[in-house]
Order: sequence, then C-alpha cells, then structure tokens
Amino acid sequence: MRPYMTENVSKQANEVADYLQSMFPRNVTFALLLADVGTDGNVNWISNGDRADMICMMKEMIARFEWQPDIKGTA
Repeated sequence: MRPYMTENVSKQANEVADYLQSMFPRNVTFALLLADVGTDGNVNWISNGDRADMICMMKEMIARFEWQPDIKGTA
C-alpha cells in the first residue's frame, strides 16, 4: 500500500489551501478532499477550520447527499 500522501502531494495541498484562504473572506471555512483514485480508497483532507467543526460539517453534508436523488450534470 502506498503512503497516504507523498511529501510532494502534501506540499501541493498546502499551497492550494493557502491560495484558497487568500481568495475568501476570513469567515469562509473550507475542506479540500484528496482521493488516491484506483488504490485502496485512500482519502486525505486539508482545511482551514477547526477539526471537530469540519468533521461535523462533512457528516451533515454526507447525510444530505444520501437522501438526495442522483442528479446527472456536467458542473
């Protein structure tokens, strides 16, 4: 099994997070999910929010996704 995030991917993720944080007002919190597609399903994430708050937010988002119908689109 490959490592969760290589040093290079971790560095790039931090650069993207820094850029996102610079683009939005301070009150905007984000989480960026990074999936290693085609392997064991490894997923990592980076955020500018409090860990507990972000976990709660992701659980609420998943709950909403689960009851919504599948929607086809290109967005």
